[in-house]
Amino acid sequence: MIGKAGVVLCGLLVAAGVASQTRAESSYDISGQWTCNYGKVRTIPVVTPGNWSITVIQSGAEITLTDETGRRSRGSLSYPDVISATDWKYGAKGYLGINVDGTFIRYSEAIERFNIGSEQRWNFIRWDSGALCVNPALR
Repeated sequence: MIGKAGVVLCGLLVAAGVASQTRAESSYDISGQWTCNYGKVRTIPVVTPGNWSITVIQSGAEITLTDETGRRSRGSLSYPDVISATDWKYGAKGYLGINVDGTFIRYSEAIERFNIGSEQRWNFIRWDSGALCVNPALR
């Protein structure tokens, strides 16, 4: 049998998990203009040919994505680094991360490998279609 202290401890752990997920979803805003391309994207000279722009609007965990033609899709940001949008043209899933020497590193992997803190600005999205997007304003 679990004692009273065990029940309290379990309750605190659940509350901490819920609070950390809610905090991650609402404290980091990825709203803005994102520049995208397949495989590689550069926004500083020499700019990658074929770049296009998308717009992301975030309200809490809810995301609205607008592609380069004005078509909108709704989705959500789930802790810690996954964007889900079932009807998004660039893929049902996107992953937040950073660029390290030209390689996309996903948020959860970057935390583990590079001991990066939660205040890091996650300025890259890799969509499951292979599209890579960067938001230079979040650097």
